[in-house]
Amino acid sequence: MQVIPDPVGRVRQITWIINPHQVNNLPVDGTCATKAQRYARSPRFVYSFVNRAHDSGQVHVEKLVCNTEQRSAIDALYLTQSEQRFTFNSTAASQASAEQMLKIHGLDHASLKQLEKRWKVVWTTRACGYSTTARQAAFESRNGIHKKGGAWARCAPYDFTGCLAHADITYDNVSGHTFRILGLLQHNEECQDSAMKRMPAIPLHQHVFEVALQQLKQGATITAIQMRNVEMCKAQAYRDQRLSDPMQANQRYHLEASDFSRLYVLHHRTNGIDVKRPAELNVDNWLNKSSRSFQKDVFNAIFHYSPRTSASERFELFISTSEMEEAAWMHVHNSQLILDGTFGISSSRLLLWIAMGLDSDRRGLPVALFLFSAPAGALATHAGYDTEIVSRLLTTWKTWLSSRPSAKGRVFEPAVAITDTDAKERGALIATWPSITLLLCKFHLRQCWTNKRIHLLRLYSQLKCTCAINRLIQSTHHETAKAAVAAERQHFLKLQGDRSSKPSADKGLAFLAYLDSFWMRKDMWRSWSQSGRVEAAARMGIPIDGVLPTTNHLEAFNGVFKNKYLPQWQRSGYRLRFDVLILHLVRHILPHIFTLVRQRGEIAAWRRARFSVAAEGAPLLRSRAGAQSTSNSSRPMAWFGNDPQRDQLAAEILRSQRLFPVISRNTNELWACCATSASHPGTKESARYWLTLHLSGVATCTCPDWLQRGGACKHLRS
Repeated sequence: MQVIPDPVGRVRQITWIINPHQVNNLPVDGTCATKAQRYARSPRFVYSFVNRAHDSGQVHVEKLVCNTEQRSAIDALYLTQSEQRFTFNSTAASQASAEQMLKIHGLDHASLKQLEKRWKVVWTTRACGYSTTARQAAFESRNGIHKKGGAWARCAPYDFTGCLAHADITYDNVSGHTFRILGLLQHNEECQDSAMKRMPAIPLHQHVFEVALQQLKQGATITAIQMRNVEMCKAQAYRDQRLSDPMQANQRYHLEASDFSRLYVLHHRTNGIDVKRPAELNVDNWLNKSSRSFQKDVFNAIFHYSPRTSASERFELFISTSEMEEAAWMHVHNSQLILDGTFGISSSRLLLWIAMGLDSDRRGLPVALFLFSAPAGALATHAGYDTEIVSRLLTTWKTWLSSRPSAKGRVFEPAVAITDTDAKERGALIATWPSITLLLCKFHLRQCWTNKRIHLLRLYSQLKCTCAINRLIQSTHHETAKAAVAAERQHFLKLQGDRSSKPSADKGLAFLAYLDSFWMRKDMWRSWSQSGRVEAAARMGIPIDGVLPTTNHLEAFNGVFKNKYLPQWQRSGYRLRFDVLILHLVRHILPHIFTLVRQRGEIAAWRRARFSVAAEGAPLLRSRAGAQSTSNSSRPMAWFGNDPQRDQLAAEILRSQRLFPVISRNTNELWACCATSASHPGTKESARYWLTLHLSGVATCTCPDWLQRGGACKHLRS
């Protein structure tokens, strides 16, 4: 190894030089030649040899970054054979002599551990020069950059003196025996007389790092780590803390803000991520079988990867683990698919598209993740996609799944897909699966309509609009829906005749025109109306209640993903690098999600087996809430006896649109009002009957028929 003194007149470096091509041809001094060759062949031996011709390249002095005067002096030193050379053998006397020489020059292990030492040990690949100016010039030349702000500020404890002292030491890395010391060991006068001018960097004790890393692994915050550090320092609970002499200590135990950068580097390194390298290079190496950094588990989980090699290309990486592949065939093929995208998950401009299905417990389960970059020049990341890219990712997923052994000759195709109101997603789904049934999320639909209505109507009666919208969403015939819109239009046309009502009427007509222009087209109407849900249920062979009305499962997953899983690897809330995100998705987040699914299934099976004898084989409900949920999904909320006459009158009430929902103040009841047949439903003075329907099945109405007879009237049946 090559040890160079710290004051920039002394290169702050220890150089480990290994040149296996010179092992069999090492012309060193007399008696040491055969021994050097023997140790050079030993795997325990870290060696550095100098050619007898004193070629400066053999000593690797080119690794020392120094100014022109120093370079010339060092080259002349070896050309004139003026360097100091000492050889030693393995005997006790020879090793004692070597240890004494190292101690005299401050090169022994004890001296090198002192922070006020005049030598500093660093790796060759991080060589620092004698001169700060020379170091800056070498760095900028090597990296092709120029640091803004002029010359670098010196950080070394000692001032620059132009000292030429340096040492190349050959020793056994296991036994610690020293076999050769080569170089110039005497410092110049200025170096010998110089005093420390700047505070040296004091390293943090290894045990502090160990404790903090364990906390990070458990998801602790920076605040929690700092509090734990304060408590342990106060109790002197760190290793060696009680035994160390403060006046001789070369390490500290108190965490500083600057330590967390190093701490996070080590934390990521324990997970196999080198954050010193560019994120795109890490990902490429993980997926390259010929790379030493190849990660088999990451490679197996990614079914499509396309690096971004030019400004016109996108970075694309699609994830589907073996469990996700199995879930896609089990829960999405010929069933329901939820599709939506999110952003703000990475420090890079990446979008994450999520394909999700429902498991047997009707819980959302991700079956594929699609990461891709926004196009160059895009002003907003969330808008950095179009129908083409979404179609490409869906087609790639379909082709890959259909070609897998799990396909068993099948072509992957969901029967139904539910999305928000984004037309680009719908276009991509149709392009990938032309026969798919598309549904719109009711929440996003109402949100879209509400925003438009508020923008246009302002003071228009929200209750009347809500009632009209509910009737539209519940419509099962396109003609009926169009007739409802036409009736509303006639109502507004009449209001235009009244000067006080004309502004509201004009805005109401504008809102109806908005509905007619896009939402009332038959294919679009079918995707958000009850008709589409009826069609989807028939296609999948399930009850209508089994058809998803919203994308809430995926929205909830996004919330858990961003607020639960990602923060444990984020640094002070900062977004993750995308290589960190990808690795944790594959190794931690997705496996954890599917482990929870398996555990829920195992617990449910255990419960059934545990109490099957006591229940005499009958199915058991977990709780009162579960009983209500199961009951409501398996039978109507209320049961009425057969009465064809009243059923016919109830159908007439629905056709005449005289039944209106009312917001209930009781979470266990549904409320509604029904205009009497003798009054016009659109007038405020119309007589109305009030209806309630309790979750227990009890129903009431204020009409004479119910009050006198007590049975289900036509209003309740409607």
